Amino acid sequence: MNRMPVEPPRIPRRNTGVTPSPPFRDRLMALSTNLRPAAWTRSGIAGGATIALFGWLLACAGAAGGADEVRAGAQDYRLSGEFGLSVHQVGDSIVVRWMTDALVEGSLEVTTGAGDVVHRDATEAWTSHRSAFATPAEDSIQLHYGDADARHRTWIHLAERDPRPVRITGVDSLFVMADIHGEYDQMVGILQNAGLIDEELRWTGGERHLVALGDMMSRGAEVTPVLWFLYRLEREAEASGGRVHIVLGNHEIMVMLSDLRYVHYREMWLATSYGLGYDRMFDPRESILGRWLTEAPAMLQVDDILLAHGGVSSDQLAFTVESHRDTLAAYMAEDLFHRWGDTTAFFDIDSITFNRRVDFFWGDRSVFWYRGYSDSDTLTAELDSVLEHFDSRIHVMGHTPVPGIREVYDGRMILANPLPLGDEILLLVRSEEEGRWRGERFRAEGPPLPLEVGHPEG
Repeated sequence: MNRMPVEPPRIPRRNTGVTPSPPFRDRLMALSTNLRPAAWTRSGIAGGATIALFGWLLACAGAAGGADEVRAGAQDYRLSGEFGLSVHQVGDSIVVRWMTDALVEGSLEVTTGAGDVVHRDATEAWTSHRSAFATPAEDSIQLHYGDADARHRTWIHLAERDPRPVRITGVDSLFVMADIHGEYDQMVGILQNAGLIDEELRWTGGERHLVALGDMMSRGAEVTPVLWFLYRLEREAEASGGRVHIVLGNHEIMVMLSDLRYVHYREMWLATSYGLGYDRMFDPRESILGRWLTEAPAMLQVDDILLAHGGVSSDQLAFTVESHRDTLAAYMAEDLFHRWGDTTAFFDIDSITFNRRVDFFWGDRSVFWYRGYSDSDTLTAELDSVLEHFDSRIHVMGHTPVPGIREVYDGRMILANPLPLGDEILLLVRSEEEGRWRGERFRAEGPPLPLEVGHPEG
């Protein structure tokens, strides 16, 4: 059996204006000089160990550099309800973890859709709580959790679902929200102003479609409630004839592969309070949210609009949107994916097969990372070949922050990741007369704005 060490990911370096918290980042960067081997190679073992350790150190650096500071800082954030909820299915049991705002006894009641109680528990006085029970036969259950005075409700769906569709037709209004990065309040404000949710945060978008174009995770403080919100909204929209489509970005992949360098300390503190590693919070094998994320594709086609978190480079022309989804699902089901950061693991895998997965998840021309179209205005031929292959008229991507959602390449490409992060949402409306799409952007307040035009200077 041959050991294939997991090498440091070839992550494209770019200054996005958002970095892990100094000064601890600088201190650990200096420390990493002593940890880094002389050369990172595909055949060396040290690289995998270094990146796993270095990612953990940087994640700790983002936690403001000390347990007391982290604990004090976390208290400045909301933690109860879905802001602190974690649910896992471990073997034949469901394990629920939740937070309360004070040192009080916790309360959990679990009901079926018919209202039958399948589990009831009271936990000892503390701020973090845990309760486990046998997995019920029902496809969906509702959690009623918190303390005796404050009860939150969250539906959990246990039944396996068919693969999400990646080719959608007959859409007249398409909203695209890229790079939320844990900015919960900003996300809610924009969706309300766009008329997609009401004051109770329920779907009011009717038959409209909303795409969350990757990078829901990392950087921001409230990733966990962002994910629970979208988890619920997806089902509400579908019940109303609309759809919420989740597309994976590089930061979802990074967390699931144990690269935690950009995780906010509130999120790290939450996992630590539960005795979990942060990547375990979203473990695709056991975490309810982790499983839900791994159902998502990395490319989506809505009529003649091609969407991906990073740009779709010409390296992807061997795929269809369906075959890319299926390849992603197959790779994420492998033991290699789940133990990517485990430098003690042994895998019976040849170098060609291994490197194919490295390029798929970490390559700078993969759909998670490619920035060519956002960084250059000279790739017309490549973009046109991609649009022709996928039978599309417009390509929408996030990933690269730009000052205002904008059209480039004469409207054939839309850059949908605004600065500040999560500040705008894209709306594309089909023109019945011309058969084309008209674009505008919403912020949390005010009327819609026209799209910016052209690559940003500098």
